[in-house]
Amino acid sequence: MGRQEAAANATLLYAPVVIGLLVTVVGVNVSRGPLALARLALGCFGAGFALFLLAKASLLRQGTRLSFGSPGCRPGTGARTAPATR
Repeated sequence: MGRQEAAANATLLYAPVVIGLLVTVVGVNVSRGPLALARLALGCFGAGFALFLLAKASLLRQGTRLSFGSPGCRPGTGARTAPATR
């Protein structure tokens, strides 16, 4: 099994669980009141923005403030990349 097939299988396996957890969290927060749901939405927005800044950190260090896609990103800046060997 290749990497793409493994990723597709993992997505199909875990997607219903993640969706179920999200529906549960949203349902509990709606029953508590709209303020709790607004806090959840704000927290998700903040987490997404933090991950966006983390992904674009190399471009921001280079001074590129507007970019579309990943052509300007340097390889090896992510946390999951293996160290380069010489």
